[in-house]
Amino acid sequence: MQIAANPHCKAFRMSLFSSSTWNVGLPNESSSFGAGSWVFISAVLVAFIAPMVAHESKIAEFRQNWINELRKDIAEYAGICRKWYRAYNDDTSSEEKYKLLEILSVDATTVLWRIKMRINPLPNRYSGEDSEFLQKLDQLLLLNPLGKIRQDVVDDALESSRLLLKREWEVTKGITPHWLRSVASKIRRLMPQRPV
Repeated sequence: MQIAANPHCKAFRMSLFSSSTWNVGLPNESSSFGAGSWVFISAVLVAFIAPMVAHESKIAEFRQNWINELRKDIAEYAGICRKWYRAYNDDTSSEEKYKLLEILSVDATTVLWRIKMRINPLPNRYSGEDSEFLQKLDQLLLLNPLGKIRQDVVDDALESSRLLLKREWEVTKGITPHWLRSVASKIRRLMPQRPV
């Protein structure tokens, strides 16, 4: 109780709550933009930015899953094609061989269709590259006159798939900077213009 009666303590408490004591770079009351306005703008920015960050993060996650599944399917398709060629070049001509060839052919076609379903069919700036990639995959199941797989065809198809996967990875990496530039431009528009 005696502390409250002490005039020095009262002055100290009053100085704690004065605006000059806590002024940490925010505009003071005489400016047109008070601290309350800055708090409001900050809250609005967080309300807009948080959903955008979550949305872009989810898109990047979906794209990464798409890339991983496409990579698995391409590897599986190349492996099935190689098994098919081995079975085809087997010297035995039995009923089992033809059944195995049919099973492998159906498996390869199924995986190829899955790959084709993942590629955008609509015209875009990568349509030519995507069509070339799919043609190279189609060539893996075509027999050459000797009935053997041509390593140059395999290498060409795998190189095309690596380029496609790299391109899609670069797009996925670029998602965050795109939304960040968008947010920065919106923030600049919200900021009050200083007179020249």
